[in-house]
Amino acid sequence: MKLKINTWSAISDVFNIHFIIIFQTLSLATLMNGDRFLKFGPQNDFLGFLSFIFNIFFLKISIVHLVSFLLILLVIGGLILNIVTLNRNLKSKISIVGPILGIIGNVDYLVVGMFFLTSSVILLIIGAIFSAIQKPVK
Repeated sequence: MKLKINTWSAISDVFNIHFIIIFQTLSLATLMNGDRFLKFGPQNDFLGFLSFIFNIFFLKISIVHLVSFLLILLVIGGLILNIVTLNRNLKSKISIVGPILGIIGNVDYLVVGMFFLTSSVILLIIGAIFSAIQKPVK
């Protein structure tokens, strides 16, 4: 039995991978150029998200904060989708390896941010592959 939520979970993981890599490229380019985008606080992970929320009322929004905010929302959405997929896979007796790796990859990015980006991306890639396979439990 194949579930569509596994496919959506795999697509969500692939989108998260792309946006994580795009955000890392943007923030590294901003750091190397010393551009004006880094005026208002830290630019990565949860501190950047909080800085964005507090600065939104003063109209001090930079590109890095906007991308950080959207990326945190995407990762949280992917985390919720992987948790729902895990519950559905347990009920349907489908392998839970993909959703578990997706959950670990999303939580890993939320906790450590850009510092250990490679582990988050690798976990999300493997999780997307296993979610798309949908192998039944023996």
